[in-house]
Amino acid sequence: MYSCMKRTIDLKVKPLHLYVCEKYNPGPVSCCVVFISYSGIATMGGICCAPCHPRKNPRVADAGARDEIHTVESPTGRFLIFANPNSGEGKSVAVFRKRLKPELVKNNIAYELIVTTHAQHAFSVIRARNDLHEFNAILILSGDGLVFEVINGLVLRPDHDRFFPHLPLGIVPSGSGNGLLASVYHTKSYPLKGNEFLKQALRSVSQVDATAHIVSLTHVETDNGENTVSFLSIGWALMADIDIESERWRRPLGSARFTAGAVIRCINLRKYRAKLSYLPSTETSESSVNQRTFPVFERELTERTSKCASSSGDTINFSDYHVKPGVPKLAEPVPDNWVTIEDDFVLFYAVSISHISADGLFMPSARLNDDRLYLTYILAKEMNSSVKLLSFLTKIEEGTHLDSPFCKKVPVSAFRLEPIDTGSYITVDGEVIKTSKIQATATSLRTAVIA
Repeated sequence: MYSCMKRTIDLKVKPLHLYVCEKYNPGPVSCCVVFISYSGIATMGGICCAPCHPRKNPRVADAGARDEIHTVESPTGRFLIFANPNSGEGKSVAVFRKRLKPELVKNNIAYELIVTTHAQHAFSVIRARNDLHEFNAILILSGDGLVFEVINGLVLRPDHDRFFPHLPLGIVPSGSGNGLLASVYHTKSYPLKGNEFLKQALRSVSQVDATAHIVSLTHVETDNGENTVSFLSIGWALMADIDIESERWRRPLGSARFTAGAVIRCINLRKYRAKLSYLPSTETSESSVNQRTFPVFERELTERTSKCASSSGDTINFSDYHVKPGVPKLAEPVPDNWVTIEDDFVLFYAVSISHISADGLFMPSARLNDDRLYLTYILAKEMNSSVKLLSFLTKIEEGTHLDSPFCKKVPVSAFRLEPIDTGSYITVDGEVIKTSKIQATATSLRTAVIA
């Protein structure tokens, strides 16, 4: 039996119609049909069948997916490659075999391909390998989720200081996000849409003159004592709900799932109470304007990391990398020089780079090598219109949403978010984090991305 809903939203220019029909089956699986149209013309649609919980979608592996190793005499370099057969539209392995592999072979680049089979697969591999110093870069065919696994696997190794930023990441966009790669390409005015985005990525990672660009990382602390590293965003409330609740439409809609999720969430607008504390950033360091790069194949990783190898063997102490000294641990009180707000929020989002997706220019002023984070939030008392909020979200593609008077933007060195109401997700780089509160701090820790 199908239950259908139609909503019309007047965006002043032309009306937007949303159709959502869901078939409720006995058991854990539900099916839905989603259509969004402008002026009677269907512009986006999809059909999906998925478990009701958005994070428990069945993983449908590529039947032909398998690991492989390619060796050559006197190679230009060597890559460790991860391909996620379930990311985005599920085409990452096919993209590797048909488009990337021929270019690597042509340019005499050796590689080892690992096709991931489960969540945290790449994380476990990265933590366990004892030969990472033999690779010039790690290539990732997926979205930002697999990038998150790789970076956090590296940072938790006892020899972490050998790899940041000396072991660069090459990203071939195969997911529905790809905000990190889009941010790097934005600095070079590379195309960010459609097949041109993918073609540029394939060119960038397979050329013998490949160059890596330095990108800042953020220290994230949760209430269970776990420390992670973020390269993109920390979300809660509206943005996090859209990201996670639209997971069920990942296959049929791809990146358009965010649009469908935004419409649905704006129609059913929520407010969330929380205490937000932050340390304002008032200084502009040299790293905010100077973008550092290095050639991927000029030297082997062993040579690039020889100076820092002697300090290997210790668990990372994140406070050594904090841009501002004296940031307390999450369990400690907030200092007097922090600003604290307790209120009802509609939106909270913090980013460290410009793009949250290939078509999401969230913070135009952000630089790859910034020494700060950028908070954005909307208070419920300043937002009483679903239409205005949806208009705000649609403007993210062009980066003009920050002109909205109800949206607050604050550059910070650190912040702490303590939700009082339940019912929303806390996300780091699009991944759900199980914690009742979270703290993030800008660091001098850097990774590198090939572009």
